[in-house]
Amino acid sequence: PISQKIDFSVTNKNGKKVASVSCTANATAFSETEFCCDLKIENPALWSIDTPNLYTLSMKAGDEVTTETFGIRSIKFDVNKGFFLNGKHTKIHGACVHQDFGGVGCALSDNLNYYKISRLKEMGVNAYRCSHNPPSPSLLRACDELGMLVMDETRMFGTSPEAVRQLTSLIERDRNHPSVFIWCIG
Repeated sequence: PISQKIDFSVTNKNGKKVASVSCTANATAFSETEFCCDLKIENPALWSIDTPNLYTLSMKAGDEVTTETFGIRSIKFDVNKGFFLNGKHTKIHGACVHQDFGGVGCALSDNLNYYKISRLKEMGVNAYRCSHNPPSPSLLRACDELGMLVMDETRMFGTSPEAVRQLTSLIERDRNHPSVFIWCIG
C-alpha cells in the first residue's frame, strides 16, 4: 500500500484562504482509490448573474499542485413558478449562439469570448445556449467570470452508447462551472 498526504485549500477572488484540510489517501500500486475530505466555507459568497463570485481549490500531493476554479450557487426549477438562482426567482433571457464569430470563424481567442459574452449581457441576455456544440473551456471561463448562465449542449441526439458517452463526458468536464445550469442533447 502507498500512503499519500494531500493538502486542500480554497481561496476567494481576493486570494484569501477561506478553507483548508489535509487528508491521507491509501492505494495499492496501479489501482484506483476513492477517498473523501470535507471542506467547509463559512458564509460563502454565492455565484450569480450579477455577482459572479468564484473560488479556487488547490490540491497539493507531494510536489504536484492542481487547481480548479468553481462557484457556489443553488438552482431550482419549479413547474409553476419557474427558475430560481440562489432562492431568487430569475427570468431566463436566453440566446442560442453558435460558437463561431464573424470574420474569425470558430478559432476564437479568449478575448473574443469575453467580448461576445459582455456584448450579450449588455443586450439583456443572461443565458447562453451552446447551439448543439460543446462549448470551449475558454467560453465557459468567460461565462463563469462575467455571470452568464449556460445551457451546455452535445452535438449527438439520442440514447445510443456514443450519445450517452458524449453527454457523460460533457457533464464530467463542465460540472464545476457555476455558469452551467442545465445540460442538453442536440
